[in-house]
Amino acid sequence: MDYILFNGKMVAAGDFNPAGHWLKPHFSLKEKMWFANGQIPFFPDHIRNIEEILALAGKTWPAEIPPQKELVRLSLRLINKNKAFMAGWLSLELLFSPRKSSFLATVERHPSRIFPFVQQGKTAILSPFPKFSGNPFSRHFFYAAHLWETEEFGRESDETAEPLFLNEKGMLTEAAGANVFLIKKNSFLTPSAGTGCIISTIRERILWSAGETGFLVAESDRITPEQMLDSDEIMLASEERGFLWISGIENRRFVKSNAMAIWKHVCKTCFPRVS
Repeated sequence: MDYILFNGKMVAAGDFNPAGHWLKPHFSLKEKMWFANGQIPFFPDHIRNIEEILALAGKTWPAEIPPQKELVRLSLRLINKNKAFMAGWLSLELLFSPRKSSFLATVERHPSRIFPFVQQGKTAILSPFPKFSGNPFSRHFFYAAHLWETEEFGRESDETAEPLFLNEKGMLTEAAGANVFLIKKNSFLTPSAGTGCIISTIRERILWSAGETGFLVAESDRITPEQMLDSDEIMLASEERGFLWISGIENRRFVKSNAMAIWKHVCKTCFPRVS
């Protein structure tokens, strides 16, 4: 990353000194989104996420933050300025202050235009920390991130394993930064919003793609650990992390037979390549 965008201005990363802004009291929201082929396909979804959080908090869009159309224009300029011509992720952070709000954007390059699928399977563990289902903020990444970070900080073993979180009722909710999808024969199952799980921007597209590829799609607020372990495949996915598959939990092993087909359908329909 060579340049950042701060309050509408391009600044060389080495020259940026945010201390004065970060030391002031503020509340921040960050959205991380995929871009490729000169497009940021889910930018409107991320703006809606921010607007929903503000509405829940009884706040409105700050006058100092440009509207969506201008933020898109500035973000595409930043991507070009950083010569991220293949693809990558744009992080947009809004810093809210009673006196004056600010915004910051950064770019993370990716070497391919294809939305990522991590080919190497990962093991998973059940986190001892519950995700509470009753809070309306639970579906948003910014709120759940503290739980994920605490889990990682407190873990003493299996540092590379993916933590899977249950809610206070002992039902499956999410992974750290990704939704969870279970495949059993021709059924495709994911925790419903009622579990308190995060709702990634690509979650609905994945469910639609699973249906289009022949699966019976369902959402449930009562997926037990035992039901999860009885799956044939377990897939994790979000716009922020791409697609991952779980190779095992404890002594149980899982396959990777159908996840690739769903990923390919999502890529074809949500992230079309420009020839």
